[in-house]
Amino acid sequence: ANPVVRVVLVSSTGPDFCPGGSNLGNPPGPNGAAAAVGALEKPVVVALLGRVMDTALELALAADIRVGRQETVAAMRQVVNGGFTMDGGIQRLTRLAGPGLAMDMLLTGREITADEAHAHGVISVVAADPLARAEEIALGIARSGTLATRYTKEAVRAASDLTFDQGARLEADLSFLLHGTPERQEGIDSFTERRPPAKPGAPPPVDAP
Repeated sequence: ANPVVRVVLVSSTGPDFCPGGSNLGNPPGPNGAAAAVGALEKPVVVALLGRVMDTALELALAADIRVGRQETVAAMRQVVNGGFTMDGGIQRLTRLAGPGLAMDMLLTGREITADEAHAHGVISVVAADPLARAEEIALGIARSGTLATRYTKEAVRAASDLTFDQGARLEADLSFLLHGTPERQEGIDSFTERRPPAKPGAPPPVDAP
């Protein structure tokens, strides 16, 4: 809720994001860690090291951009271990990867590699150093307009649940809301004056001293 915060970065310590075997303290129902991450209006970037298992994968799927490395593997093994997903994992995995891969992973508990995860959108970016790349992405997002960024996330998240016409109307409505704001006016002024836009509170550009 802090207005100074422009983007959220989630990472882990140790060789794994989470090896599994834990519910991350989640209560059953729509009040777990993934639900909290998914409800954030601000963009969320997550760095995925090593194994990303079970409810930890549910949490990662709730983020907007997931950065892994070649050694990253992911699985959702709750069903084969006698349990069940509890934090929106089936819904998010199916929406991202499609019903084919979701059914495969959920019913068999199979681990997927970084390449397969990337091909199906489970991992957004594969990098040699996921945390460094995630930080770079987060800083880039933080340098953008805060309202435009928030509205973009809202429109993208809504797209899978709306018809094209409904989604296009939402985009038009959000664009209308952005007009008249100081952020939008500064963007127009900077363009006409051929200068970089002023962004109070934003991180400095990469090439700045």
